[in-house]
Amino acid sequence: MIEMSWQDVLEATGYLSEQQALTYFGLRLQDIDLPDQVFLWHSALWTRSQFQKGGHLQHRDLVTETFIRLRPLVSRWQTAGTLYGLYPDAIVHAGRSPLPVLVEVDTGKETAKQWAAKLAVYRLEGFANAQFSLWVIAAGGPRRISRLTAWVGETHLPVPWRVSPVDRLTRDFAAGFPLPAPPSEDDDLANVPRQVPRYRLWPGGRALSPTEAESLIRQGARIGSREITAQGPVYYLAEDSVHRPPQ
Repeated sequence: MIEMSWQDVLEATGYLSEQQALTYFGLRLQDIDLPDQVFLWHSALWTRSQFQKGGHLQHRDLVTETFIRLRPLVSRWQTAGTLYGLYPDAIVHAGRSPLPVLVEVDTGKETAKQWAAKLAVYRLEGFANAQFSLWVIAAGGPRRISRLTAWVGETHLPVPWRVSPVDRLTRDFAAGFPLPAPPSEDDDLANVPRQVPRYRLWPGGRALSPTEAESLIRQGARIGSREITAQGPVYYLAEDSVHRPPQ
């Protein structure tokens, strides 16, 4: 078991709410002698280097809550970062798992369309580099969990994944970090053949190989639209979103 202090939380996530300080450390924020790099804003402690104008407060709160609950259970935690061209909210490792687990937190504000765009990139990277698993951690109730599970399931990711409510992380960790249970024979997804995605450049429609598509994604290309065909999904990468180095 890894012991944590409130300073450890701030160093890792840059945020600690008043409720989290009281619940996990028995501290009232007004009683803390704040170091120079930490300040109090909107009933939370923030580090100046990670403040980012106080934006996405609910998101920051959920990332910190996830860190506090998971850190004693995992061997390594990294807030944000880049892996295989993906930008998860955190990257964690379990003690015996050879795979990094990419964490995406959900505050309930993202739409189905926004999640579809995000998951399309995970699917692309999963086929190109299936050396990770995905854990979606949500603050919402059963209805939101059900929707998220359906959205991820419909993507048919080629990597292990799980959707968990934030208050059940410890239980889900013990059940297998974070591998979902194998689909049953009655599960519709169990009978869906794996379809290899295809990619085209937009505008123009030039076909791209998986290697070309991966390279463009790493350069910042976004998936502008998706087409479902009998042969499987076709993803259109927007050429104007590629960040090319100056000549």
